[in-house]
This record gives sequence, structure tokens and C-alpha cells, in this order.
Amino acid sequence: MNTAPLLAEGAAILIKDYVKANIVNALTVIRTDRADAQVVLQEPLNYFLYEPAKGYKTPAMFFIVDDFDFKITENMANHINGTIKMRLACVVEDRDMSQLTYKTWRYQSALHSLLAQTHLTTTDNKLKITVVVKRASFSPAFSPAANKGSIEAVFRKEVMLELDVVHRENY
Repeated sequence: MNTAPLLAEGAAILIKDYVKANIVNALTVIRTDRADAQVVLQEPLNYFLYEPAKGYKTPAMFFIVDDFDFKITENMANHINGTIKMRLACVVEDRDMSQLTYKTWRYQSALHSLLAQTHLTTTDNKLKITVVVKRASFSPAFSPAANKGSIEAVFRKEVMLELDVVHRENY
């Protein structure tokens, strides 16, 4: 009996689980490499496979699948060999704009070091993916506070990596 393909779900879960299992080590490497006390980076508190999320605590990570190109006309294969367009965003916050900027830069570095040209495989070897980091972008800083100049104001900023995930899966 054939099983249902994993497709976008399989790739997104593989990447999320890999990041979740390895982000603390990647952040530690950055802290050691930079050899400064500019910012404190912590493990993300929330991981989401959808947007928008409400009431989340930062740092938070979002793994969003945008598109799956099966490349049928190119491959004409009896297996799935396509490309997934995916966004991985990390939202951080701080009261200090300088520290906020450094945090986003360092999460970008940590995520890039984890994912660039990374090969991941399910435990049953049914699905194999290769992650290609295409670009990164940064949002402007924003604050949900009514009075952005107040002492209580906290600013948020997002770094987003655009990924091409090469997806290979047997039927």
C-alpha cells in the first residue's frame, strides 16, 4: 500500500524541529565568536507554522510555506522532486534600539549558519531536503505601545530568511 506524501508539512516540520534542536548551540557560537556582551540572545519561546500569531512571547520563530513547485514538466518523474518557497522569520524585542538591531543581526547569523546548504532527512529516509538560504530582510522596528517614547515601550524587529527547499520524496 502506498502512503500519502509528506510534501510541505514534512519539510516545514523537519526544518522547525532542526532549528529548535540546534538554535541554542548556534546562539552560543555567535556569543563566543563576537566576544562581547552587546546583547543576550535566548532560545525562542514560541515556534509557529502559521501567521499571524497573537499573544506570543519573543523571541518567536515563524516557518511559513508559500509555494510548492513540483516541477512536473521538468522532471516527468515517478517521485517528487520539487522546490518549496519558504519564509523563516524571527521576531525579537528590546527597549534599546541598538540592542534590538544587534539581536536581529545575530539571529540572522545563527539561522544562516544552521540552514545554509543543510541536508535533512526523515528517520525513515522517505523525505530528503536541502535548504538553500536565498536572502534575508529586516523589518523596521515597531512598538505595540501607545506611547512609543515611554519607558515601558518595547520595540520589535523581525529578520526574515527566504528559503528554497529542494524536496525529494519517494512515492
